[in-house]
Amino acid sequence: MKIFISASLLLYCITGAFQVTYSQSRPTFKVKAGDYPDKIIPVADQFQYPTFQKGKVLFYGGRMVEAMLNYSYLSGEILFLKDQKDTLELLDKKMIKVVDMQGAIFYNEKQYGFCEMVSNYGDIKLAKKHLLARIGNEKGGPYGISYTASSVTTYSSYANANAPGGRKLKMDTEAIFGHRILYFFVDKNDRYMIPGKTSITRLFPKYKEQIGEYLKEHPVNFTVEEDLERLLSYSQNLNQQLK
Repeated sequence: MKIFISASLLLYCITGAFQVTYSQSRPTFKVKAGDYPDKIIPVADQFQYPTFQKGKVLFYGGRMVEAMLNYSYLSGEILFLKDQKDTLELLDKKMIKVVDMQGAIFYNEKQYGFCEMVSNYGDIKLAKKHLLARIGNEKGGPYGISYTASSVTTYSSYANANAPGGRKLKMDTEAIFGHRILYFFVDKNDRYMIPGKTSITRLFPKYKEQIGEYLKEHPVNFTVEEDLERLLSYSQNLNQQLK
């Protein structure tokens, strides 16, 4: 199978206030200097679904098409299976608005790319982006990874050797890849915000005092999905009760 990936892989620098969460049960993978991550990491660990799923792609302008789709953790992109059934290619992000894969809804955000919707709370959404990112190296141990807007670094062409413009992962030591999940609050105008006390009060400005008290009494880990759901549910209930 040939995999053509010339997409951006989001990696994040050391500085910043927000740590990215990941599943402790998921494995990490060592990639030697000069190797391609997609050659080393098992295919089953690179994608959201074990097989490509029939999905719908909504383009800007209203056109919709059906295709066999999957989400790549390694590239952070959605790939489609061509008619030959042995070649994967990227969707053209510039033209895509929304992707529906068996009920999993991905919105195409300008800065962060395809992000999956987790839940809705009135006009507010919780979204996530799941990545296989470089988290450290053999000698240095894991890096502290953040995702403040100013710290996002784009690494192009972590790709198959056959990919147009592909290049090897040139490292002095082994690179360690691990699963990372970034969460976002999404406001009614589809603006993405990094979860935190500042962003939650921006979303619910009328209830800043109540939310502040809630955070004191019920501490929230802003990198844990369950905690974010709980906070959004509380804030949305305030919004409904105090209207």
